[in-house]
Amino acid sequence: MAMLFVLWPKDGATDAVLATVNEDARRGILLRVYPVATERAHFVSLVRDGRDPNATRWRRGVVRCVLGGAAIGCTTASTLELGFG
Repeated sequence: MAMLFVLWPKDGATDAVLATVNEDARRGILLRVYPVATERAHFVSLVRDGRDPNATRWRRGVVRCVLGGAAIGCTTASTLELGFG
């Protein structure tokens, strides 16, 4: 699934933008509206806080955590083995 995040005008006029999209592609568009963000960090938190499961993939984060933990564990065990035999 391809996703595109767009900052819409405050009046929410989506008709002008969607009129440029062909009919087949328009059927597959799902429009999600987030509350107005006050700054960049607030916008990123709105997307990442789990409100949009298509934008946030928890599996990818879990895999990174497991692999990162394994790498840290191997590094620590190797250092202790080499240092203290």
